Amino acid sequence: MDKNNETILWGRLDKMTELVQQHHSRLEVSEKRTDILKELATRHQDSIDKLTDLTRQIMDVLAPDEPDMDPVEADADALASAGYGTDEDYGGDVERL
Repeated sequence: MDKNNETILWGRLDKMTELVQQHHSRLEVSEKRTDILKELATRHQDSIDKLTDLTRQIMDVLAPDEPDMDPVEADADALASAGYGTDEDYGGDVERL
């Protein structure tokens, strides 16, 4: 191999080494960001859980006598409340909902 080709190859090898090092640095930064986000999510999960429990307690106080409805019943109830009625309102059978 002549000196000129060897110089070109070493130059390319140096550039590739530099690119790999840059890529590695970016990966480290990305991993640090991921770790920070995981830590924040873990820290705030307790707050989210407490807020969810508090919301349930408030709903129990505001509507203690309302039974839990499945989504279909809730939709039918909402439509009836909005004036659209249900089959039962028009003489149909509730069981068909």
